[in-house]
Formats: sequence, C-alpha cells, structure tokens
Amino acid sequence: MEYDKYRIVQDEQFQTMSRVVLAGKGGSIPTVLTGLYTTKVEAIQAIEKYKSSHKTKVKQNASKLSDG
Repeated sequence: MEYDKYRIVQDEQFQTMSRVVLAGKGGSIPTVLTGLYTTKVEAIQAIEKYKSSHKTKVKQNASKLSDG
C-alpha cells in the first residue's frame, strides 16, 4: 500500500506486522518512522504525525532565520 511518498509493506520476518519504507529510489526513512506497526492504520497515523511535526519545525526555523 502506498501512502504519501511512503509504502507500507508486510514485514518479512514478522508477517502480521507492517513496516514503512520509501516509495521512490534513494534517500532514507526518518528515524521516527522506523520500526514495526501492528496495523497499516497505525503506520499511516505515524506518517501523518511525522509530517505535521516536521512542517511545524521547518516553519519555526524559517521564522527564526528571518528575525535574525
């Protein structure tokens, strides 16, 4: 299953678990998204949480740079 530049795949060793991988070539997955998820819904929620926190941090850093 593909979700917003990431793929959610079945883990090879623990087949009842899911793992998040990048959909495209190259790059690395953010550390907070590594690990196993019991459902695909939980993996999607983790991706959404990462994206929302990442956007906030980028916005805060950009405003700090423009103030200085």
